[in-house]
Amino acid sequence: MTTRAITQAQLKGTVQAAKCKWADEYIENANLWEVAGWRHGRRITKVPSLKGPDGLVHAHEEVADILSQRFFAKVPPKVEPCFHDDPPIQPTQCLPQIDKELIGSLLGKTTAKSAPGQSGHTWTLLKWAWEADADHMTTLLAACLKAGHHPRPWKEAVVCVILKPGCADYTLAKNFRPISLLECLGKLLEKVVARLIYSDMDKYLLVPTSQFGGWNASSTIDAGLSLLHDIQSAHQAGLYTGLLLFDIQGFFDNVNHEQLTQIIADLGFPPEIVNWCRSFLKDCMVRL
Repeated sequence: MTTRAITQAQLKGTVQAAKCKWADEYIENANLWEVAGWRHGRRITKVPSLKGPDGLVHAHEEVADILSQRFFAKVPPKVEPCFHDDPPIQPTQCLPQIDKELIGSLLGKTTAKSAPGQSGHTWTLLKWAWEADADHMTTLLAACLKAGHHPRPWKEAVVCVILKPGCADYTLAKNFRPISLLECLGKLLEKVVARLIYSDMDKYLLVPTSQFGGWNASSTIDAGLSLLHDIQSAHQAGLYTGLLLFDIQGFFDNVNHEQLTQIIADLGFPPEIVNWCRSFLKDCMVRL
């Protein structure tokens, strides 16, 4: 064996040993699902040409237009904010105090692996700012909520388009899905409002027990157990049972904002939360 062949074999062995060492350390320290993602091989980072009405399109503007028509629903039809069979209006509650303990606990649960918004400010940067001066951040978020205002820069999303795994034809827009990247500081305010809404839902029993989604201590397993209980009870009574399921396409994309905020107000949530929800839903901007 020549010197060159020996050198190439040594180089190949060194590279292979380094890869094995890196993989062992990565698997030992990483999350299981992160490691499982490597079995799919290299990921495609660029959206390929897509099929349009007149064939394949290649320019970024044309691809973005096709994806925007796929992802973003048109303006939904006008719906009356109130109906005759709506539940009775609940007494209006007062906005609780927004303290540092609430914001600090929510900020501590965030992960540094979450992608930032347009400014590039990550959760790690917010945590550093929190450690340096928690009072200013608390004052800012509390003032936004008391004013019923969600700042416009926090409503400008960078929408990344990623592949749906296991699809045969990636020239079809339906085989992609959007991921919205928003400012972390705005998402922190969203977490605060969500915590306040969940708290009032539990405290004042605003959601019926037959609804299993959207509130704490409730899951798909609870819905399945409830369904099984009803079926078995009916069989024991000698009755027949049937099940009718609905899958509404694009439900959240077509929610009427005026009716939604009216429902939140009728449930007795503080006016500050109602106004903030109205501001949050208005004048949102996206960039593909």
